[in-house]
Amino acid sequence: MLIKTTRIARYWIAAGAVVGVVASVAVSPPTSARAQQLTVVSARNAPEGLRSPPIAADAPFTSRVNELLSQLTVDEKVSLVHGLRPIPVDQNLGQAGYNAGVPRLGIPGRKDADALGINIFAQTTAPPTKMAIGATFDRSAASALGQLEGVEGRARGMDVLYGPQLDITRFPGASRNQTTGGEDPYLISQLGVAEINAIQSHGLMSLAKHYALYNQSTNVAGGNAQLNVNVDEQTLHEIYLAPFEAAVKDAGISSLMCAYSKAFGQYNCEQPLLLNDVLRSQWGFKGFVLSDYGATHSLSILAGLDTSYPSGLGADGSPFFTTGLKALADPSLSTYSPAVAHALNTSVARILYQYERFGLLQNPAQTRPTLDKAAGIAAALDLALRSAVLLKNSDHALPLGAADLQSAALIGPVGRQAYVGVGGERSRGFVDRDAISPLVALRAKAPAGSTINYSPGIDWIGSTVPASALGSGLTRSQSDSATTQVDTTLDYTGSNTLAPGKTYTWTGTLKAPSADTYNLQLQRSATDPTIANPAGIGTVALEVDTKLQALGNPVPGGPVPILLTEDGLFNVGVGIPLSAGSHSVKITYTVPTAITAPLPAAGPTPPVNLRFNWSALTSTISAAADAARHAKVAIVFANDSPGGNSTPDRNPATLQAGQDALIAAVAAANPNTVVVLNTGSSVTMPWVDKVKAVLEMWLPGQEGGDATAQMLLGQADPGGKLPMTFPNNVTPFTGHPERFPGVNADGLAATSGPTTETYTEGLQ
Repeated sequence: MLIKTTRIARYWIAAGAVVGVVASVAVSPPTSARAQQLTVVSARNAPEGLRSPPIAADAPFTSRVNELLSQLTVDEKVSLVHGLRPIPVDQNLGQAGYNAGVPRLGIPGRKDADALGINIFAQTTAPPTKMAIGATFDRSAASALGQLEGVEGRARGMDVLYGPQLDITRFPGASRNQTTGGEDPYLISQLGVAEINAIQSHGLMSLAKHYALYNQSTNVAGGNAQLNVNVDEQTLHEIYLAPFEAAVKDAGISSLMCAYSKAFGQYNCEQPLLLNDVLRSQWGFKGFVLSDYGATHSLSILAGLDTSYPSGLGADGSPFFTTGLKALADPSLSTYSPAVAHALNTSVARILYQYERFGLLQNPAQTRPTLDKAAGIAAALDLALRSAVLLKNSDHALPLGAADLQSAALIGPVGRQAYVGVGGERSRGFVDRDAISPLVALRAKAPAGSTINYSPGIDWIGSTVPASALGSGLTRSQSDSATTQVDTTLDYTGSNTLAPGKTYTWTGTLKAPSADTYNLQLQRSATDPTIANPAGIGTVALEVDTKLQALGNPVPGGPVPILLTEDGLFNVGVGIPLSAGSHSVKITYTVPTAITAPLPAAGPTPPVNLRFNWSALTSTISAAADAARHAKVAIVFANDSPGGNSTPDRNPATLQAGQDALIAAVAAANPNTVVVLNTGSSVTMPWVDKVKAVLEMWLPGQEGGDATAQMLLGQADPGGKLPMTFPNNVTPFTGHPERFPGVNADGLAATSGPTTETYTEGLQ
């Protein structure tokens, strides 16, 4: 079964033209106020003012670059092609990377930030995720995102943005689908070109990733990737390389990041076929290539890698691109290699030329813009509205009318907690916008006389574990003291404080009143309210029955959503089945010291707090079904569990644990049930025939609460389209382990060890 959008919502506007459709019909964008539509196809015909800086005919060896090359020492050249880890404190703004400069020659250090949005310590706008942007099928939406990133990245002191991600969505359960734009190479190419042009028009370098064939996380994550991908040449170029080719030829992108995995038997970051033959010889790329973090496995500068960031270690224990590189590039040493020295000069030239092109070599440096928070809020809201997709709408269930809202039950954890996004490679957003959840926004926008009751269904906040469930209490110890004390409950909020820089441990027993799945939540505050990056919240660990639990939210091993409790605490936990009776429990909290990085607007350091909460799944689902039974309409919010490059792929792609059961229970209690999806990818929907309407809002960013309320009330039109296929209950690769997850030497499906994956589906 393929779920498709249909033109049955009574409040949709007339259909309009789009660039292409994947599993959907053509509809116009929503009627929200926004900038004039742009027709962005390439750097050559992008609107004036929204073009990447032109590329010099003699790039990268311009006269300025040649002058600098003649003055640089070998050590200085080496320093320009190797990223520093850890980042020096005086240069640390919470960004992903830093490359040292050469002050004596006016070459500045370079700060690189992760996307989506600008992921650093300081708060920046959190837009919807990239799959949502793909759902707009609108170049102007991608351009608006790029303009937001370009302005805010420059305003916050960044020089390079690690985005956009141009990988193709190949199968529904890939954990990084949320950061891709869909499964159509033309769509990804068009949106990518528009975003890159807009980013670079503001003087921020755009770095596209992950080049190439990075379409799953299984057996790929980190520097220990053991997956080798094979694909025929036509499929490679027409599908998987097409967006990168467009970025080079039509957007003049400054740089690319090579991927973790292998392609055709060699790691992507040392694959000359991709880095030299295709990228440089065929496409004429003049920029630089940077390795993904830990993706350097050799001194691969001859193969086309320009910057190792950070790299693996050579035989001498040092990174490949430091002492090992100098030994071959220094003419005064017996190990000197003219070929390596020439390659180093070329890599340095590629880097310095982009510095010249984007104004980093100007003296004085370019003036940075001022971050406009209000403009960011407007842009994020507009993008969230434009990306909404109506998957089903039987019996005109949507929009909700005044009669519906006289008695409505809003259900689900992300209805109460704004689901900004997940994973670490995106902007945290402005903390004050987190309070505008769908529940808050819907109550504010609903007509007079509305009654909207809330039931979590799956409770990610819970209530503080009571003293009655902790026996004689938890024994607390402190890293700098032999003294212990007993806490009857673990609730260090309000007047109780914990000291920065200390480690606290609580041990005791947890008594479950009945057998159930319990969500155990640890909630804590940041050391500085101006810090958006969760690096400032310290580390927590939870052991139950002597087993260390993987804390996500709320499933074991899941990613940490960018999500706060209603009282502003960072919230992680685990869903774990417990038998009735007592279980040993151990909680450890290492409180961070004050962050000394140069923040733009550092405020006073508040107390650091910790709270131990819980909820029981059976009782919360039962309460939600009961709330639905007594309401005219039930609105269930549900989410999946996408993540970053270390999060397991899902096969098949499903909602988070317990949520299919929640929707089924609510639909059985109230036939007038509407489901709102907050997902980064497609999901199976076994309950779809039992509900009246399904609205896909994706991971909608910091303004998702407001946007969702507008959609439910008919104040805006869901004009988005599906950029990827929604399967029924299987993946497209069922019965083909060579397609996913790959096979070992014996031809058997493998998720670890040396694995080969072959895209035998070809151009299908």
